[in-house]
Amino acid sequence: AGEHPIIVEAPSSKSQCKACKYLGGNDPFIQAGTKRVGIPGHAHGGVTMYHWCHPVCFAQHCLRVDVAPTGRAKCKADGTEIAKGATRFLVGYKKESTIYKVENAQRTILPELITLAGRSKVTIHGLGELSLDERARVERALFDGNAGSGGGGSGGSSTSAKGKKRPAASAAPAAAATKA
Repeated sequence: AGEHPIIVEAPSSKSQCKACKYLGGNDPFIQAGTKRVGIPGHAHGGVTMYHWCHPVCFAQHCLRVDVAPTGRAKCKADGTEIAKGATRFLVGYKKESTIYKVENAQRTILPELITLAGRSKVTIHGLGELSLDERARVERALFDGNAGSGGGGSGGSSTSAKGKKRPAASAAPAAAATKA
């Protein structure tokens, strides 16, 4: 098992959606032959294992952005340092999150997740903590693959409406927009 979230076909109907189990979803069982999202975690003895989610549940509860509190984290996509104060993209659930630079969002499971769940079902928690300019830049990077300063962001109103639904783990206070 690797250290990145994955999307695979369920070989059986035995796995259960972690989000449904803990957040009260309808049917926690993931049906054989359907896609499921795996969040890498650690079992006893340090063995890497996966916690599974339905793609829609993952898209609604397991994506967030925040401001890097230190300069110690490295992006899992390219191995480069994420500067203190830079906006980062977290894929996973709380301490089981994999950290990426926002600019590398297209190198994560996000594009496939948007295809599987639908853009309207994707909630990026923590966007409301960012300045308006930084939020627009982050949304362009996540949804359009463009982290530059030009162009208009898409999906802002649906994201903000969904963002109120369930707050993410506490993010650092909003900081001035910084380049990552």
